[in-house]
Amino acid sequence: MSTPFDIEEILKKNLPQISLPAKIENSITFEGRSETPEERASRLRQDEWKTKVKLGKEIAVSLAALVVGGIVIFACLNIILWNPNASADDKKWATALIASIASGFIGYLTGKASQ
Repeated sequence: MSTPFDIEEILKKNLPQISLPAKIENSITFEGRSETPEERASRLRQDEWKTKVKLGKEIAVSLAALVVGGIVIFACLNIILWNPNASADDKKWATALIASIASGFIGYLTGKASQ
């Protein structure tokens, strides 16, 4: 494994030493472990699988929300635009429901953009 710098050369240089208080110095531990190529390949496969599952769940939930939201919006538009027997109160709650769905959708998109 090559690095952009040689660690041995850096350690051989006379660099200024930093003295840490004993309390801090005793609390610092380093547990390094190099992984074998097989372990790395296994870890990468697991990470890839987790990513695919997470993406699949996100797509499924998004599609379900779009389908349900589309059906509700269509029903509300049907009440507002094409139902001559709908009362003013029916049109009022249908309009409020469409506005709520639209604001929720915009909030979801802006929330996703900030992540």
